[in-house]
Amino acid sequence: MEWWKTVRKIGSSFRRRTPSNGPEGSGGDGPGPLERNYEDWYRTQFEGIPESAPSRQLVIGLDFGTSYTKVALGEVRVSYAVPFMGPDGQASYLLPTILRWAKAGDDAVHLESDRDSSSERIDRLKIRFLEGDTGIEARVHNAAYLALVLRHVRGWLMNQHAGTYGGSRLDWLVNIGLPTDTFFGNELASVYQETVRAAWDLGIQPGPVTMSGAYAAFTNGSSPDTDPDPEPAGSAIHPDKISAFPELAAAVAGYLRSPMRREDLHLLMDVGAGTLDVALFTVWRNADDEPLLPILGMSVTQNGTAYLMKARLHELARPQDIGWSYQNPVPGCREFARQAGAYESSIREVDEEFRREITKTIIELAWDVWKRKYSHFRRRQQAIPLIACGGGMASSLFEEAVTRLVEKGKPLHFSRLRYPKPEKLEVAGAASADIDRLNVAYGLSFDPLDIAHTRGPDEISDDPYDPDGSDRPSSGGTYIDKGMV
Repeated sequence: MEWWKTVRKIGSSFRRRTPSNGPEGSGGDGPGPLERNYEDWYRTQFEGIPESAPSRQLVIGLDFGTSYTKVALGEVRVSYAVPFMGPDGQASYLLPTILRWAKAGDDAVHLESDRDSSSERIDRLKIRFLEGDTGIEARVHNAAYLALVLRHVRGWLMNQHAGTYGGSRLDWLVNIGLPTDTFFGNELASVYQETVRAAWDLGIQPGPVTMSGAYAAFTNGSSPDTDPDPEPAGSAIHPDKISAFPELAAAVAGYLRSPMRREDLHLLMDVGAGTLDVALFTVWRNADDEPLLPILGMSVTQNGTAYLMKARLHELARPQDIGWSYQNPVPGCREFARQAGAYESSIREVDEEFRREITKTIIELAWDVWKRKYSHFRRRQQAIPLIACGGGMASSLFEEAVTRLVEKGKPLHFSRLRYPKPEKLEVAGAASADIDRLNVAYGLSFDPLDIAHTRGPDEISDDPYDPDGSDRPSSGGTYIDKGMV
């Protein structure tokens, strides 16, 4: 049995932790009132808006996650965190990355909801892309899911903010986050952009979204060399208006616009279900006193919570039916061992090896940046602020890894820094844990030209020679021994 088929069975006694507790006014910490998801909303413009109406640019920041998808909708003045109706009937900013398909019925697809629990459940969406499966089935499933997400985003804005935008023609852009550590020449970027284009085309057609329609969206897509013709109810989107950026770049771009930002070197660690994303970046000002943000180093590895569970499962003598899914919290070592009928000591050894791998990844990246690039910008500082965020930080293993990094103080010294609440993000009653998970979507809600101003590691030359050595770590080697991790 493949590991993912087993891992999603683990945890039947682990209660699903709802990211937020309900709409504002209902006693919970969730977003404002929301009656439904706008899965049937195919329009892209308000009815009766003439071509001559003033245009308003709106940027959909799409943080397409392995376990949850988060969306922020941005314009010049503000970004909105977009709420969804969850499977428990409560509104949340975290939408399960799950597709429901009425395979034996009308072929329609829906977002995860109790109302269609008899339909086929498809939860391996983004992770198929992560593991190199970019075939037509994976693309179709992802396009069908994203078509529903994009429909909801447009419907939510046009119903909740008609007073603000109802007199304008809406100029839609989509920025989607990439689970990569490179800015340029990434084949996955083309896959993501083509999938979003197909999802948009699928979502502007009247009627329910169907799986057969998703296949047709790939075979009948518009040419990137010509402007698509407008539809009566909505307009197709030109490929130039779909951009893909590393998720790390988006998170860093959001930090740059925070009034709480600090200058000098930082480390950002974003833990998801699929990947562990780490970036070393520095904030500094140019001659015109503009804050700039070069990313000096990035690392994206398959060390998210799903792969921690995979490593644990590898130790089991036989597959166990314990009922875990990507949306479940990761059980602690003792609880996992109890549920799986395994020795706690064996699982603890797996966890410790996994933690050491995380720590080594962070230290090696930071060390490399110190040696090769940092003396371009600033003198050495006392401690590197470490920002740890993402849903995976709820796992005690990742929290322990960060705590040990901060306490150890070698070979580099880190200090913990909380990711600041985005100043221009309108969030109605979200729990603080939810806000921490919106930083990538928020960064993606900026104009793509603004995100592009974040410079990637490939654009920053090395600095192999530092005459006085004042910006170098005390040790001249790059070897990371066991005691450092």
